[in-house]
Amino acid sequence: MAVTTEQIKNQFNRLNRGINLSIVVLILLVSLLLWKLGYTSGGEQSLWIGIALMSLALLFGKIPHICFMLMRRQAGTEGDELLKMSWPAFKDWMRQNS
Repeated sequence: MAVTTEQIKNQFNRLNRGINLSIVVLILLVSLLLWKLGYTSGGEQSLWIGIALMSLALLFGKIPHICFMLMRRQAGTEGDELLKMSWPAFKDWMRQNS
C-alpha cells in the first residue's frame, strides 16, 4: 500500500510530538520527585544540573532527525521517495510543506 506525502508528514509530526511530550513528562516527574524528597541543589550539584540541562537542549534539537531515522527504518525498502531523501532534504521539504 502506497503511503501519501500527507501521511508521511502527519506521521512525522505525530512521532515528533510524542517523543517531545514523553521527555517533558519524564522531566516533570523527576523534578516533582526531587521536590517532594526535599532535594536542594547548590555548589557542585549546580554544575551537574547545568550539564544535564545542556544535554537535554541538545537532545531536543536532535529529536526531529531521530524521528526521521525511525520512520525510515520502519518503512524499510518499501519507503516512499520522501523517506529515501537525506535528512537535510527532508527537513527542507517539511519546511516548505508545513
